[in-house]
Amino acid sequence: MLLQMKKTVIIFIVILISFCSCFKRQEKQFSYDLIPVEINGKWGFIDQKGTFVINPQFNLAYLFSNELALTQDKRGKMGYIDVSGKYKIAPVYKYATNFSEGLAFVTPENNVPTCIDTTGKVIFQLYDADFVESFSEGMALFMSQGKYGFVNKKGEIAIPPQFESALQFSDGLAAVAVEVGQNFSVIKWGFIDKNGKFRVSPQFDEVHSFNEEKAFVKEHHNKKWGVIDTKGSLVILSQFDDATVFNENIAAIRLGDSWGFINEEGKIIVNPMFHAVLPYNGGIAAVYHEPLRWNFINKAGTFVFERHFQATSGFFGNHALIAQNNKIGLIDKKGEIVVKPQFNNTFSYYLPNEKLFLNEELFTFVYNDYFDAKLIADIFFMDMGTVSFRGLNERTTYETISERMEFGDLQEKSRYSVFCDDPIELVAGVASISSISFEFQTPIYKMEPEYYYGRQIGENKIFIPTAQLESVQFTLELNDDHAAAGKEKMFHDALLIALNERLSFLVWEEFPLENKTVATSERLRFTIKLEENGSIILAEFINPSYFTD
Repeated sequence: MLLQMKKTVIIFIVILISFCSCFKRQEKQFSYDLIPVEINGKWGFIDQKGTFVINPQFNLAYLFSNELALTQDKRGKMGYIDVSGKYKIAPVYKYATNFSEGLAFVTPENNVPTCIDTTGKVIFQLYDADFVESFSEGMALFMSQGKYGFVNKKGEIAIPPQFESALQFSDGLAAVAVEVGQNFSVIKWGFIDKNGKFRVSPQFDEVHSFNEEKAFVKEHHNKKWGVIDTKGSLVILSQFDDATVFNENIAAIRLGDSWGFINEEGKIIVNPMFHAVLPYNGGIAAVYHEPLRWNFINKAGTFVFERHFQATSGFFGNHALIAQNNKIGLIDKKGEIVVKPQFNNTFSYYLPNEKLFLNEELFTFVYNDYFDAKLIADIFFMDMGTVSFRGLNERTTYETISERMEFGDLQEKSRYSVFCDDPIELVAGVASISSISFEFQTPIYKMEPEYYYGRQIGENKIFIPTAQLESVQFTLELNDDHAAAGKEKMFHDALLIALNERLSFLVWEEFPLENKTVATSERLRFTIKLEENGSIILAEFINPSYFTD
């Protein structure tokens, strides 16, 4: 029964950033006057009395920040509404973040991360960023080619991407990870200022961001968490098995399997006895102490009211979201229900041992969606003549193919063909030739053991190296990343354009039901078929002797 109840509770979706690193910034950033809720599959906004101010009409919706709320329409496009529910910035983006410090990042379809202001005006674009997060203290964290750096509000790269990982700026410092050591390098965390200078040298196994000028760090020698100040001095000895961040001069810590709270001096003020906890806000913290049983305590560790709940968001202002019987409502600080549980989803739920994020990238960071299909198509058709393709023609023999390094190991596929399964990258991290197969004009091996010409590969199989090529088939695949995902049709069309640009006098035949196109010239015939993850290209070499009487 308990397991079934836990599975049911998972319908409450979490879409807030982990309170371990962003709690204080979120509390200041967002407005809680209107709360996004979902009912009957659509999202709208209620006030703190439970009345719909903006009727349910969106696929997704999030909290207001800078007087705008990020929403997703029925087409899956992101835009921003004002408090009247009308779009102030039209829903035209594939990815988008909340507004933070007056700016947001958006990514239009097949485009790059773009910084906009609250009017929708473009401030700058980040062409080389793989993804970028919202602004925090005037800096935005981004990743480029696997390294992390920071950009300022002018679009200037304030700190070039050079770190293995990083967290956003808080209290003027950002946690960054670097490789240390020579023969056996390891990842260590430290803290930099906004000039990129280390203020706390990289020495810790793990860290949390600074909050209230204190940060939890995990030391290597004992694998325990302690607290440092902004100068890097250890002000609370490493002794905890886990921890969160300080808020209202109190932090949650874990000893063994139980959570409790300490003050800024490191003294335990609430004994570890809970399965999970949320940060203090307004002097009250949510604690999870029995299966599917959340309640609230004050700073003395005393329960503030007897009522308990299935799940909760913790307090924001004077209210908290709670769940009862798999429905969501609101309570006040007396524990009284002010909005009857009736909604399916809300903006924030922390569940014990289950922290789920619904499309987190839609709200906190954006991906680069730019995909140059033509560039990849041009690269594939670069090595091409009127009678040869990628250095192959009808005179190419099995021996020549087997000696070419880029084809890797050839494996027997059938009596007349061989198969190559070594992938060849066209564009690193984006597209590759995942497999190649070769078809020959004559058998490539003899079965009879008495035939000893050729290359013997088994007891009864002897390859004939002089067998000549008839056709070659390439399987092209797009990598499953955010830039290439869903772009197969775009790539397929670019291949057809690239082929047409390189060979004149092509005769085209369309086969819509088979998603393929056949193009024939004097000495080459191409069949290009659209596949789920890319395209298959069959190149056939037309021997002139076929057309002689």
